[in-house]
Amino acid sequence: MRRQLRSATMLLVSLVASTTYGSTLFPKTIDFATDSTGTPLANGQAVTDTSGVPTLAVSDLFVLSAPQSAGVNTDNLGLAIFDSDPVGPNIDPPGKDGDLLVDQGNVLILQNDAFPTQTTPGIFDTPNDEASNGNNGYLLFEFVDPVELVAIDVVDIDDNESLTITLTDTGGLTRTFSVPEHFTNDIADEGPAGFETILLLVLSDQEGEGTGGPTTAVEDLGFDEVRVVKLEIALGGSTSAAFNNLVIGGVTTMEIPEPAAMALLLVAASSGLYARRR
Repeated sequence: MRRQLRSATMLLVSLVASTTYGSTLFPKTIDFATDSTGTPLANGQAVTDTSGVPTLAVSDLFVLSAPQSAGVNTDNLGLAIFDSDPVGPNIDPPGKDGDLLVDQGNVLILQNDAFPTQTTPGIFDTPNDEASNGNNGYLLFEFVDPVELVAIDVVDIDDNESLTITLTDTGGLTRTFSVPEHFTNDIADEGPAGFETILLLVLSDQEGEGTGGPTTAVEDLGFDEVRVVKLEIALGGSTSAAFNNLVIGGVTTMEIPEPAAMALLLVAASSGLYARRR
């Protein structure tokens, strides 16, 4: 049921908002399978240096970094790629990270500083998300042109882990999603999925598979969801989490869908289409 709802959501988005800007067809899903040139991203590949400064572009639509500040991102080695295939390269490495084996291809993590070795420069031998309690993690997507953000997948938001996802528009106004502790299950211990999709066009509560309650959203009056220039993800409790499938609806230099088409999306959002089966 959950997978059917997810497919229906993405199909509806594509029907009401599909368009082309330059050589990019929207909606576009960033799944961290390749970099901006189409070159496959390797398991363990560093996306930033150990200070969180970008070392490669995963998309030409945004710059991705993990900035350091006082007490933030100082206990991890920056952003890296983790292959979540349950029978793939991470099934039995040192420091096995079974709670990320959610079968969703490559996911984005903050690399654990307990596993710094890179036999091949730029690729961690043992990709593993940072899990020290009390650490604060921070991911920053800065968009080249204003965009509409549709959804993002969050992985392993279980005990002692929570998120704040903030979208900022060209006027500095924000929409903020609070993702509670135990929003997803730990797939290694509880199953069944280990990840959830946060819909970024929806202000109503969104239930997860876990027992921690729904994700809630608030926004500044006048926030413009089709002119987002920044996406920030702040991790609380620990930096043990992963992200995938950022769905971008389009850039604002494209033709915006007719109001009736956008109304269809909003009506669907308020109906049972987006309901989760707990």
